[in-house]
Amino acid sequence: MGTSMSYTITGTVRYIGQTEQVSGTFRKRDLIISFQDGAYEQAIKLQATQDRTDALDGIAVGQTVTCHFNLRGKLTTDKNGNPTAWTNLDVWKVTAGGDTPAAGDPVTRPVEQSFDDVPF
Repeated sequence: MGTSMSYTITGTVRYIGQTEQVSGTFRKRDLIISFQDGAYEQAIKLQATQDRTDALDGIAVGQTVTCHFNLRGKLTTDKNGNPTAWTNLDVWKVTAGGDTPAAGDPVTRPVEQSFDDVPF
């Protein structure tokens, strides 16, 4: 049980993956969106898990969406025993359109959210 900061980002959908059944109890689905950061386009991959994979069913490539997500990560060790970590942007809500953030500031930091359904 923990608390996680929740973030939002608005961008254009570039890719929506198929739902992958990773194990008997865990499924995921990737979403790539892009946004303009000054003169450069940025692209990021987000991941929907479990029943949230269905939230991507009504979304289309080329559509503007606002994604609400938690920043997730896990500390592990590499093959040499050195610490390493993986990071995931875990989507919990996607809405078509939405408020366009100020130029150069596509990510905002709303209130904390409590969650109990993490897979690790």
